[in-house]
Amino acid sequence: MSRSGRAQTFENLMGELSLGFWVSLFNSVDELETLWRQLLKKRTTFPGMNTNRTRSALKDALNPVLELRNRVFHHEPIWKLPQLGERHQQCVTVLGWISPAKARLIAGCDRFPQVYGPGEQPFCASAAQRITP
Repeated sequence: MSRSGRAQTFENLMGELSLGFWVSLFNSVDELETLWRQLLKKRTTFPGMNTNRTRSALKDALNPVLELRNRVFHHEPIWKLPQLGERHQQCVTVLGWISPAKARLIAGCDRFPQVYGPGEQPFCASAAQRITP
């Protein structure tokens, strides 16, 4: 049994690993370079990634996603982050690399372009109206 009380299966182990764990795998240059080169060649890992299938490209894409995720999970305001639209698009892109089908599903309910598309000022004004008594 794991610390969470669940059976020690492959699925449970994978589910308990944090996003930071996975991102750190791509940050490891020497030890895992051969591993990632082989996995990326097979196209079973990140099947939706069509160009520049390298560990370095994944690292460069995943680190900003992790940073944004950490800010959200720690309840930090993100609407003033520089290039928030680009960060959102990076998340969408990475999701498409992991699972093209899930990316299409999420695209159908993604409201970010409508909510944040006009920019920071209209969003902040609308948010202020909602919290002002």
